[in-house]
Amino acid sequence: MPIIPSRRSAPEPTKSGRQKALLVGINYSTQTSQVESDYERLYAPGRDALAFRDLLIRLYGYRDVDITVMVDEADDRRLRPTRANIIDALVKERKLGIVCVLLCWHSDQIASKSISEEDGLDEVIVPMDYNDSNSIVDNARVVPTHL
Repeated sequence: MPIIPSRRSAPEPTKSGRQKALLVGINYSTQTSQVESDYERLYAPGRDALAFRDLLIRLYGYRDVDITVMVDEADDRRLRPTRANIIDALVKERKLGIVCVLLCWHSDQIASKSISEEDGLDEVIVPMDYNDSNSIVDNARVVPTHL
């Protein structure tokens, strides 16, 4: 059963007057995402990201050109949710004044290397090209703060 919002008002437009969205769905279904990974394949994130794009267009008036969708099987390599591409997209969207973000993927916790976490664990994003050294740590400075 589809979820229908009770309010149909769109989010506030960005400085450019347009609504922007970044939608990332990682199924971990490609050869790249299966190498050196203990994470199982997911079956809905890519589909969910595309369905959410359609909802934003149909219900909230977003324009397709203002929505960035990143999925494993994207023809354009820049739209595959690798660590580098996710960070690049977050930097780009932050500059543009992003309004909406949908993230569907594996996440995990690892031992914190700092005292910033009460539970001693950092939360991490598991990109499509995951290996032990390239997860995206929750409090790491991967996006420049001056943007």
